Amino acid sequence: MFRPTLRMLRTRNVAYSFIGLNTVVFAAWKYADGTIPIEIKSRNASDNNVTIIDPYAASSQAVSSKQATMQKMVDNFILKPEDMDQGRWWTPLTCSISHLNLFHYGFNMFAFHSFAEFLWMSPTMTPLRFAGLCFGSGLAGSVGFLMHQKTMNNHSKAGALGASGIVMGAAAMCAFIAPFAKWELMFIPIGIPAWAMMGLYFAYDAIFLNDPNAKVGHSGHIGGALFGAAYYLLLFRRPALARNRKIR
Repeated sequence: MFRPTLRMLRTRNVAYSFIGLNTVVFAAWKYADGTIPIEIKSRNASDNNVTIIDPYAASSQAVSSKQATMQKMVDNFILKPEDMDQGRWWTPLTCSISHLNLFHYGFNMFAFHSFAEFLWMSPTMTPLRFAGLCFGSGLAGSVGFLMHQKTMNNHSKAGALGASGIVMGAAAMCAFIAPFAKWELMFIPIGIPAWAMMGLYFAYDAIFLNDPNAKVGHSGHIGGALFGAAYYLLLFRRPALARNRKIR
């Protein structure tokens, strides 16, 4: 019976912590947009009865609280081209744990868990290296988005959010580690080699990179994927080649 090592368990905990962060931020968005109808409770000091106040009908204070939360979420969890000029240096990182809708959140977390499960079983993966992959891929995706926005002639005011850059970084590393492993698209039980699937995703993002009507952050995907590839080549492939030369 296979028993995971302590290193594997710690790396898995890093992955679950990342999913947890995404879940907390997603819940904050859902609170701010009113999807989560949290009730406000006030206690009467004289008789200790609890009064439930409907935040949508009776409490303008609750509405203003949600509006203030929404503005904070927009300011701090969406990456915008003007953020650096306005001193919000953290948004290139916080945007990568931020999702506005359930499908985006669910798909990214499912994909991330699938790739992370493979990576934490890898004998060369450690908790620190896995955290570095997540951190670096997310940041590289944000840098890719910001650089691409500067090249746009229409001076787009678009913002970016989501863990797709990190997912693409993890996917690229998996494809390099096991290029002939069979990947399947959701609900399509046809195995496609990892290298081919990764190539198709990369080509798709490159083709639609400059589409003015695109609702997908293709530049962020490309940035995350390039970081994942470079991370593998520098920290995993290169040391292995050096060891092989010494053995010979």
